Amino acid sequence: MNRKTKKRLQERLASMDTRARDKLYKRAGRMYRTKTGAGARARSLDDLVLYLLHIEGPGETLDSERPGGEAPIYAGREGLVVGVAHRCCYVHTGGEVLTCDVAKHLARTQRAALAVGDRVLYAEPPDEQSRGLVSHVLPRQSTLSRPDPRTPNRQRVLVANVDRVLIVVAARNPPLRPGLIDRLLVAIQAGGAVPVLVVNKADLMVNKDDRAALEATLEPYRTLEVPVFLTSASTAEGIAELQAALAGHLCALVGHSGVGKSSLLNALGGLELRVGEVREFDGKGRHTTTASRLYELGDARIIDTPGVRSFGLWRITLTELGDYFPEYDDRGCRYTDCTHTHEPECGVKLAVEAGEIPLARYQSYQRIAESLVAESRGRITGSGK
Repeated sequence: MNRKTKKRLQERLASMDTRARDKLYKRAGRMYRTKTGAGARARSLDDLVLYLLHIEGPGETLDSERPGGEAPIYAGREGLVVGVAHRCCYVHTGGEVLTCDVAKHLARTQRAALAVGDRVLYAEPPDEQSRGLVSHVLPRQSTLSRPDPRTPNRQRVLVANVDRVLIVVAARNPPLRPGLIDRLLVAIQAGGAVPVLVVNKADLMVNKDDRAALEATLEPYRTLEVPVFLTSASTAEGIAELQAALAGHLCALVGHSGVGKSSLLNALGGLELRVGEVREFDGKGRHTTTASRLYELGDARIIDTPGVRSFGLWRITLTELGDYFPEYDDRGCRYTDCTHTHEPECGVKLAVEAGEIPLARYQSYQRIAESLVAESRGRITGSGK
């Protein structure tokens, strides 16, 4: 945010009536304390307040409210984004899905400014040959973000306003990699949603030893009270239980290609999505989902996202990383800003040595910490890597 914009927002904030300004600070304060949404990245409460004021867009009156509610009055109708394409999106209006162009101020930073799950304001098309126009994105309750793979200093918002994010992994083929689970847990917590772990292809665990090894891998997540579901799209194992857990929620699926996200959606909602195969020579999946898309599955709405090879973390610093590992809380480190990597008298490292924190989780933490340091150095040098 440049100085001119910041000054304009400060003047606008000062001109708001006291009641509206207090409500804005209250909402920002809640996000700042809980580190949800934009609150996870804000440098100060005042900066977060100005950011929230900024994303409302020019010209709205935040100090005016609808009768009987707290939402600000805007021009246009409200809809839900169910798909995004280049400079346009698809908006569910309640009775139909409308193709809408995206206003210029949103199109300039579309991958950060607009995502499936966003609640938006749109103007209806003047005739059947024209498109609608999305003019504003309403405040988000949660996001799942990553650095743009092509331009790492830019944010890419994969989904918005989801209640739960389902981390989908395969019990086998492709192999289950806890490192990706740990990265996604950090990103989901930072964005303000609830993580759920879904281990698909459970039918490939053909004997007791396989199941025992899988349960040992999953035990740290159960200890953290992350909901864990073992499912099989082929045999329907765990499908009914997962359906019940998702009912009434807006959810997102995220995971490697080939773990069976499309098969899982087919099993959950009777869809007929194209299903990819896992390549034999390297055990990696083929991409069958190329863009995020929202599906209505009975009582649940689920956003399918493209498969990922890796997952970078957006604007999380090394000193913040430990906040997203709940088992690190209250470990009595000597230094209050301990990064749990090199400091003496680190309570977390002592807990790992004592077997109180799983070694695999700490090793994941170390790898993530190393990548954050490398990314930070890249931003400083301008390489973006």
